[in-house]
Amino acid sequence: MNQIAWLGSNIWLAEWSGDSARNKNLTDSANATGTMDGQSYRDEVARMNSLRNLRLGIYGLIGLAQVIFNLFACVLLAIGGMHAVTLLHHGLLKCILHVPISFFDSTPQGRIMNRFSNDFATADSHLIRSFRAMTTTLFSCLITFALCALPSAYILIPLVFLLAFYCVMQNLFVTTSRQLKRLDSVSKSPIFSHFAETLLGVD
Repeated sequence: MNQIAWLGSNIWLAEWSGDSARNKNLTDSANATGTMDGQSYRDEVARMNSLRNLRLGIYGLIGLAQVIFNLFACVLLAIGGMHAVTLLHHGLLKCILHVPISFFDSTPQGRIMNRFSNDFATADSHLIRSFRAMTTTLFSCLITFALCALPSAYILIPLVFLLAFYCVMQNLFVTTSRQLKRLDSVSKSPIFSHFAETLLGVD
């Protein structure tokens, strides 16, 4: 809805910017033919002022709708993300509490602490921001494609090849990013293990 309101504001601004040209052409035509007297000129000025106020009021309402939709999306995403991370944390904690003792003998404590700290921090903050950016970009692209396809549908032909290219690039990026995240998580596990052992030694 925020992207639709953004599109509506741009269309409304484009329509508003054309009023000055139309009013200028009407005034020039009336002055050239000499058909506009003083009363007609005052009526025309009043009409232009009324139209300007109408344009400004509707543009303000569209801007207010953008703010409301954006705020609603942020609140909904924050609540949904917090609920999802809470369920994920409870599920992982339940699994950890029900594993056999041999699991703790073969799994370093740093790896377990890393799952409950760094990985959940990523899911709680970075993942939510990435999801919001993804949805915003997706709807922006869909609206842009729809506007480009309105004058001529032939423009959708190169978009098919462009979409296929981006799908291939996405698969390459996701594969590489997953490996880098795994290496980053593995490299941090000894640090958490050393921290846990230090705390046990202090106690």
